[in-house]
Amino acid sequence: MGANPDIASLSHLKKASVLLVIATAIGVIGGVFNFYYYENSIVAIVSFILILIAIPFLRKAFQGFLQTGKNVGNGITGAKILPWGFLLIAIVGIIAVGLAVKYGGVYTTGVYDNKNILNDLENIAKVLPDQPLYNGSNALGYLANQSLEKYYEYSLGGLISNSKANYYYNQYEYYSNLLSEYNHVNSSLNRTGISPDITFTQVVSEFHTISTIASIMPILIILGVILEFVAGALIGLSIYNVGRFYSSILTWISGILIIIPFTAFVGWILTYAGVDDIVNKLTGRSMPMQPGYQQPYSPQQGYQSPPQPMQPTYQPYQPTPQPIIVYQTGNGQLTEDGKAVFSLYSNGQIQIMSASIDNTTIAVGPDKIIPQTLSQGNNSVMIQFPPLANLGFIKQKMYTVTITLSNRQSIKVYVIFT
Repeated sequence: MGANPDIASLSHLKKASVLLVIATAIGVIGGVFNFYYYENSIVAIVSFILILIAIPFLRKAFQGFLQTGKNVGNGITGAKILPWGFLLIAIVGIIAVGLAVKYGGVYTTGVYDNKNILNDLENIAKVLPDQPLYNGSNALGYLANQSLEKYYEYSLGGLISNSKANYYYNQYEYYSNLLSEYNHVNSSLNRTGISPDITFTQVVSEFHTISTIASIMPILIILGVILEFVAGALIGLSIYNVGRFYSSILTWISGILIIIPFTAFVGWILTYAGVDDIVNKLTGRSMPMQPGYQQPYSPQQGYQSPPQPMQPTYQPYQPTPQPIIVYQTGNGQLTEDGKAVFSLYSNGQIQIMSASIDNTTIAVGPDKIIPQTLSQGNNSVMIQFPPLANLGFIKQKMYTVTITLSNRQSIKVYVIFT
């Protein structure tokens, strides 16, 4: 059969739409603002991988459409931008996974961004820089008791106060407060699985590192979402134009949904269905009525005698002839002077009996058609309709021409009015 660039482009678009349905759907499920959780980070990475697989198919589809005169230049630009948006969000996912692996529960439970815990740790680290976490209670309790003993020593049993006694009492209160802060911090850190052997200075340093890295992540997410939106708008507009070109309602609605955030996955589902609709238009045909066919009895048509059984006849065996298949290849054009030019593929020889423009009264017989007989293979066909100027035909709009063949088969041909 002859090569059909339209069907090839539609095939690429269909493959891309399957992958993009999955990628955009799991992106919505994961939620672009929840990458502080390990599972959603994995979702972002998987979504990016699917996008990388889908983009080549999408580019091939738009490049094919562009070569056959469709307005899809924006889609090619969008296909270039889209991976970068997903890449930024995937980077956030990779960072989140890395932080979760390195710092465990400190990151995944969100303890690192609790400013009160960080302040408490910084205060304790000033007093116990090299002490491990597990020894915090004993160390602070010891310092508090020592200060209290010094207070009693310099205040003569607490009866006479002086500057040294006041100093040690203040120290006692300070260490007691730190002990209270430690108890609060320790209860939070116990939920994270952080090693109790780490020193207070080390844990403060790690908290600052995590906080600095994590502060970049929302910026990357916002930039990624913006790029995804711009790319989706450009791609959706091009698919909308394809749908309008082929008069496919499913496809142009899908283009609109792809533009709207969080409905893109629905748009790609409709794109998949719309591609089938367009392919059926390009290759679809009404099957010819078979010889000897009888209309079945229908009560709605009034009383008719039931069909009589056909008497068997015995004839010598004859091979069943191959059915003639005819379909359009490439794009057709229709000009103001009424000339329609297009290509048809036929797998056998067959005559063209008539041609008409759908939704009009314009029709011609075989004397206005060149050639009148299709040969096997690709055929360049020219039909001379009456002049179409001032008849309401719209430039760049696609019109449908119905071709009737000698075997009573009808096929649809799509032409652009220029």
